[in-house]
Amino acid sequence: MLNQQGLPRNTPHNTFVDDNTIAEIRPRMPQAMAASVESLFLLLGYPEPTKRRSPLSMDKYYQAQCSYSKKQLGYLINTRDMIVTSPPDKILKMTNILHKWHSKRKSYTIKQASELAGNLEFFASTAIWLRFLTYSIKNSILLALRANNVEVSSTKSMRTWIRDSHLSDSDSASTARKHFAFCKIMKAAWNKKRNSYYNATPQ
Repeated sequence: MLNQQGLPRNTPHNTFVDDNTIAEIRPRMPQAMAASVESLFLLLGYPEPTKRRSPLSMDKYYQAQCSYSKKQLGYLINTRDMIVTSPPDKILKMTNILHKWHSKRKSYTIKQASELAGNLEFFASTAIWLRFLTYSIKNSILLALRANNVEVSSTKSMRTWIRDSHLSDSDSASTARKHFAFCKIMKAAWNKKRNSYYNATPQ
């Protein structure tokens, strides 16, 4: 694209953590890649070996493929056909997960349901209609998490963390201990191997 003076505009750089997807013609690619490195340093800090490691992985940088078709952020992006698709390995993983959710299955753990919902959410980013079909799954996960939390909160080993979770934010030490207690309680709730069962209607 050209600016008002008829000169090529600078390449847009929208860095996501340490990923930067750019599109450019071959003669301008070296300049665009240099600008992408600069944008990374602006976000995460310029290299200072005595204080921290460089945010730029040189191995990953030199192995990066400059092509109109590239796998980025888990998707296959084709800038010629203007198509974003899911890679075959993601489709195979989703198929294997769905095979476990057969018609005769009656129960599930919260981690199993979360695995299903998370992978479906990935595909929902390219198939928006799928997002509306996952509402019941997400709601079931929420209800299962609440039930797990009730059981976890009734155990003796969690009493200290439950007490700490009610601390006031009077000072930084109390706030830190309160947040740590919440993390311990939620981790125990997520990891609890309690079976939930299907309902005929959305819960």
